[in-house]
Amino acid sequence: GCEPLDCQFGAWNEWQSLGTCTGLATRHRQVTMPNNECGRPCNGVQAQTAQRKTQNSSSCKIKDNDCEWSPWSEWPSCTEHRSQSMRSRSIRKQARGNGRGCVGNSKETKQCAWVASPASCQLTKWGEWTECSPSCGGGWRAKMRRIRSHAKYGGEPCKGDLKIVEQCSTQPCVADADCQ
Repeated sequence: GCEPLDCQFGAWNEWQSLGTCTGLATRHRQVTMPNNECGRPCNGVQAQTAQRKTQNSSSCKIKDNDCEWSPWSEWPSCTEHRSQSMRSRSIRKQARGNGRGCVGNSKETKQCAWVASPASCQLTKWGEWTECSPSCGGGWRAKMRRIRSHAKYGGEPCKGDLKIVEQCSTQPCVADADCQ
């Protein structure tokens, strides 16, 4: 057999401040005797961090600072496709200690002041008449037009028909004539 040799830790070293005003400190210990193949391994941590009293608490007092906004961005220009404009700002400095927090919004919107001129409805020109269905005995033909652009900003709406239908080939068919 194997003679068990268990792992052993050395003593903890002194607490060392982490150098900030948080009060955190750390300490370490080393393995002074490693275990062999049949001994028990070390059980536990080799480093600890904990909140400790700071010795220099007066120099660590957080100064009170009020929150500070950055300047507002410029208003973007208004265009025909936008009914409002938006500008923004961000927090330049957060409040600290007993300082006052930022008050107000980080974004502002405003109605665009551009004035659109009224645009009336526009129709296309009339198309050609369709061919009359029969060549005699009465039939129908039509012509059409379309809306090129709808009225905007209070302009005149579209007026009039988009399709006209009328009778054609009203002469009577003769018995020996080829009537389609």
